[in-house]
Amino acid sequence: MILVVALLTSTARGDGLTLRGTVVDADGRPAEGARVDVATAKPRHGRGDICPSCYSDCRKVTTTDVEGQFQFDGLDPSLTFRLLVTRPGSLALSTDPIDPLDAFPARSAATDAAGAVSLVLAPAPTDVPAERMIRGRLVDESGRPVPGALLTPAGEWTGDGCRYGGSQTAPVVSDDDGRFVMIVPETLTAVSISVSAEGFAGTRVPKAIPGGAERSICVPRGATLTARIERDGNPCPGLRLSVVQIDRDASRHFVGTVPAITDAEGIARFEHLPAADRFCIFSETDPPQTLVIETTLFKASESGKARDLGAIEAFEPRSLAGRLTIDGGNTILADTRILLSRDAAWDTRTVPVAADGTFEALGLPPEGYRLRVLADGSIIDRASLPWQCVHEQDVAIPLQTSRSDVLIPLIAGTEPGIRVRDNDYRNDVVDGEFMLVDADGARVPLPEQLRGTVVDLEGHPVAGVDVSAALIGQGAFVGPGGVQTDSDGGFTLDSLPALPLELLAYRTNKQLGWVSYPTSVNVSPGESEVRLVIDPRLPHTYPDLDPPVVAPLRSSTSVAVVRVLANLTLWCSMTFFLLPALMKKIFGIEVFRKIPPTTASGVDGVTRR
Repeated sequence: MILVVALLTSTARGDGLTLRGTVVDADGRPAEGARVDVATAKPRHGRGDICPSCYSDCRKVTTTDVEGQFQFDGLDPSLTFRLLVTRPGSLALSTDPIDPLDAFPARSAATDAAGAVSLVLAPAPTDVPAERMIRGRLVDESGRPVPGALLTPAGEWTGDGCRYGGSQTAPVVSDDDGRFVMIVPETLTAVSISVSAEGFAGTRVPKAIPGGAERSICVPRGATLTARIERDGNPCPGLRLSVVQIDRDASRHFVGTVPAITDAEGIARFEHLPAADRFCIFSETDPPQTLVIETTLFKASESGKARDLGAIEAFEPRSLAGRLTIDGGNTILADTRILLSRDAAWDTRTVPVAADGTFEALGLPPEGYRLRVLADGSIIDRASLPWQCVHEQDVAIPLQTSRSDVLIPLIAGTEPGIRVRDNDYRNDVVDGEFMLVDADGARVPLPEQLRGTVVDLEGHPVAGVDVSAALIGQGAFVGPGGVQTDSDGGFTLDSLPALPLELLAYRTNKQLGWVSYPTSVNVSPGESEVRLVIDPRLPHTYPDLDPPVVAPLRSSTSVAVVRVLANLTLWCSMTFFLLPALMKKIFGIEVFRKIPPTTASGVDGVTRR
């Protein structure tokens, strides 16, 4: 691949930066119809606080014109951007991070209209064996081709399983007839493919095996959603809302947030949502808004259909304020900040911290929040923290009313990096039995026992909390499985190895289907009783427009009702089936006479018997 950065022109406007570019092929001819995506972004200075592809600008996509030119407007001035360029018959081009302000800060679109990023596409190889290619055609629900869709590897299979994240397979784009060819490296046996296209909900091909005939892949249009936001019966225009799927498992099709702004009638409209999926609708908090809604769960309609959530009441938001303290009275470093995130909503924001340690976040809906302190050279003092600590460096706080008393003590130290496995032990199945083995595959003895208690912030026992043990880092879970605390908050874990362990206490949010705000502590089996602290007000319970069906009560009354119904059903069966047969056999009396069938066509033209 050849990347020639000839000239870069960006214009700082009130609504952000403008980035223009030109794409050509290897012969220097304009590459008309090439797809250009803002793939990832990162801050111009310092480290990023969220994943590189989670910035709002990373939803932007365009295509080149007849001159091979493209343009992005309204880009965040604090970020640099990596572009992904794809075109049928060419290799995908992923650029290095591009900073519009660094190249030619003195230039502007008015003084140099021809200036742009120049990108060169290399041709795709033509000598690839058929067994290394995945060939397909994208069609909509009516069978029409879907051109210009981006197909990216979401997971890759090797001999030892599937891996998500970084990929060896290059993305491709569908041509005017919806066809594509994806080249799979020899080291892979299959690829999970994510499909995204403008005007469609996209889809996920769970496991595509290279070789074979061309496959047809249906890309659904998706569902539509509307909601009316009001305050005391009056519409609320200009509110920023988003919807996001609840199930965010890496193995399924996830589209991220879908934003909308309420119109003059207070109506927000969301299109091309994955059909029949569980979502939540929520208020965006960065920058703060004067009115917010309560994060609400719902289920999308079928593809091609619309659902109206009706009126949702807006209200004044909450605020969260407090102070960081550091041992020895040291001054808080200038770049210290707090990353604020929520459980169900796909919404994060960075809150600056003043030199005296104070901070304030406005415009927050009432729910649970997670605060991650980003302070070089300092970490949270877990022993003195008056709130629940989530793993090592997150603070969990329930926010039903505004708070100004959040105190987070810090001590000198280095924030833990990525949690890596620091041992060679693993879980394995040996002779049909699930067990812990060492690097040589030998079974690890499990002779130890560990007792403990889970309490709330005031020291009162908490029942019904799940407790599990695992090897420190991203290691294997050990023991017979998780247990729940009893009425006194106590628990006992048996059959543990004589190894350093991480003990986790958590509650699964049944509405969301995942573990919320887990707390942990490193322990050694056989030591004195362990104590873990959780906040039972976490996780938050959200309004649900489509709550799951509740299982019938197992009371004595309900059991009696079931028995009566069962007896009634048995009596009806005997009356209408057994009795007529006996009457005919013994007395020759025919209770029911067969009538010849007839056919009739209904108003919909369907012939029924």
